[in-house]
Amino acid sequence: MKKILTITLILITFTLAANPIGITAEQATHNLKNLTYQSAPLHDGTPRMLIQSESGIILGELTGPPDNLKAISVMFGVTDDKNNLQAIHIHQQLLENLFPNWQQSSTWYNAALNHIINKDLIAEIDRNQATITLEKITLQNHNFISLNIDINPQ
Repeated sequence: MKKILTITLILITFTLAANPIGITAEQATHNLKNLTYQSAPLHDGTPRMLIQSESGIILGELTGPPDNLKAISVMFGVTDDKNNLQAIHIHQQLLENLFPNWQQSSTWYNAALNHIINKDLIAEIDRNQATITLEKITLQNHNFISLNIDINPQ
């Protein structure tokens, strides 16, 4: 009997404004454990740090100057309950790091995740100067969950 391995990828993309509003790499990655960071500037010289977990399940990047990020992207290849829990913790910790005064960020995330898995393919909320979107995407029999944060400075 062959075993079939199912991999679900969870993609988080935080897109900050063209004129960043002061999100730092330190703020974004606070309390994110077991990740390594490697400098890998873009071809135009824009600073970029690549993120990877020890297991290789979590991959991502922080784009822009460390003191004024322009974008944050993180992708998860989830293979078991332990990695699912780690991915959910990373999602929630990033929201808490970027929106420290939002006491209900984990509650919203859990409800939105349940909503997109069981009902609609998208959940959205406006917070302060940002629109946060959680979306389920299926491409070639692979499921992706994309968390997008668009910062709208005033």
